[in-house]
Amino acid sequence: INLAVLLMFSSFFKLTPFLVMFIQQFTVLLVIIIIIVKLKPSFRSTRQWLIVMYKQNRTFGRDIYIGSLSGVASGYLNRLAIGYWINNTYVGFYSLALALVNPLQMIPGSVATTFFRDFSKQKKISRKVLATTIGVVIVSLLGSLILFNVFLNILYTEKYIEKNQ
Repeated sequence: INLAVLLMFSSFFKLTPFLVMFIQQFTVLLVIIIIIVKLKPSFRSTRQWLIVMYKQNRTFGRDIYIGSLSGVASGYLNRLAIGYWINNTYVGFYSLALALVNPLQMIPGSVATTFFRDFSKQKKISRKVLATTIGVVIVSLLGSLILFNVFLNILYTEKYIEKNQ
């Protein structure tokens, strides 16, 4: 959604860092509001669940926190290295490429979540599910690679690329 909104705004307005950050936050907020309105969550037992979560966090929280923190930190090391050893222009290109390809990581995770009960009862994952998942990821990857050049030319014009190399 964010990329579509950014592309729409880029054709009408000059994109500034503030406008890009605003669009990012606005679209996240919009999605959260839509989810809350559609799901109509109940907060009656919130206190009970907060107590349970507090106890669980005291037991397991530190290990999970350290693991999560190290995963996020190592995920950003590549950007820091690119910025340090090459230049910041390539950090932008790399970040854009990651933003376009990161949704592909969700496909196998979604399949695993959907078929979790079936997988837990089987000795091995069926070839049909595996082949379908790999096929969808490959087709999505090819689509992303084709669209990447389109988005790159829209977001980073030739003048920008020449100026920053």
